[in-house]
Amino acid sequence: MDYFFVSRSKVRRFYEAPPGVDLDAFAYVSRKGALKEGTPFFFDSQMRPAERLVSFFLEMAKTLKAKSLQDYTYDALGPAHR
Repeated sequence: MDYFFVSRSKVRRFYEAPPGVDLDAFAYVSRKGALKEGTPFFFDSQMRPAERLVSFFLEMAKTLKAKSLQDYTYDALGPAHR
């Protein structure tokens, strides 16, 4: 299982719009209602969202800070994923 954390700074630093796409990606991920910084996302071997974990952490992200989300992610995945 792969996992990633929401990071606006990485979007700002690395995003390159595909040809013909006019998108300010940083403004998009910084808008009201966007995913909270540090929210983890989990993907299965086919890069599809790994449900249960995704929904659980999206709910937790409503009340926890990024560092807590990261700590809980590592706890959920076990020591092999640190």
